[in-house]
Amino acid sequence: MRIYLDTSDLIDLLERDNAGVTVAEFREFLVSKNSSIVLSNQSINELIAPLWEPGGRTVVSRVLNSLEEMPHEWIDITRLPNREVQAALVATKAGTDYIPPDPFVKNYVATIINAPSLLNLYLNYPLSEIAFDLWRTGTFDPRAQKARHVGNYRKLIRTDRAVVTSMNDRHAARQKLLSDRIIERIRTFRLYNREDASNDALFENTSAQIIARPDWAPALKLVFATFHSLVDDVGDKLQDGDLGDLSHAFAVPYVDRFTSDRRISSHIRRACQTMNVECDGTLVRNIEELIKTN
Repeated sequence: MRIYLDTSDLIDLLERDNAGVTVAEFREFLVSKNSSIVLSNQSINELIAPLWEPGGRTVVSRVLNSLEEMPHEWIDITRLPNREVQAALVATKAGTDYIPPDPFVKNYVATIINAPSLLNLYLNYPLSEIAFDLWRTGTFDPRAQKARHVGNYRKLIRTDRAVVTSMNDRHAARQKLLSDRIIERIRTFRLYNREDASNDALFENTSAQIIARPDWAPALKLVFATFHSLVDDVGDKLQDGDLGDLSHAFAVPYVDRFTSDRRISSHIRRACQTMNVECDGTLVRNIEELIKTN
């Protein structure tokens, strides 16, 4: 069983001793269930954020050492949506079945975009040492990234709300927005082969196939639908942490259990209903509920 834990659950377990179970007991649970924690670059970035806080009291190295002692795997959710769209492009062009990408990678460094080359030279390098090396580079400050991305996120919320409310058919509006985003992703990240650079028909057909087929690019579509659950819920006050929660949601179609806070979990459930996919068995509230139900 692959288990993706919300960062707050990891902190409750590893730092606050407030998860309803000790670290040793949870490790024993994982072993007894032949299970592993699934970790991402986003998870670690949030765990090591105290390194950038002057006077922070969290002992980051102790937290990461405790985490590394547990059965764990690594998922690259940063590159995943591009890889899903690339797989869809290949299938559409060749007229073959969609082959989903394998998002699981060998270690933490493999999840980092533009990781310092020095990190790739170390074998069995402790997670805590990698984190401190990233901190020393000064280029991975999560505060600056968050400030930049949150502003864009709020602007996108306003833009999509305006588009959806301007059309009589809200479903058609969301389909059009999703299609535009897929085609924009193909072009921005140059996911096509060189000979297809101007093949607009291929891009449009790929977008149509992704939207029409439930098993094509499931992570990309789930996060889009979750985002639009937030867009539609004008009574839900947007929070700066929403962007991080959305990035974690890319893992949902690729894991067996996924924990999230009650609010974001409700938006993911609503997204699953919109997509007509089953996710109730995957979503659990926290570690305590995970253990009770498994």
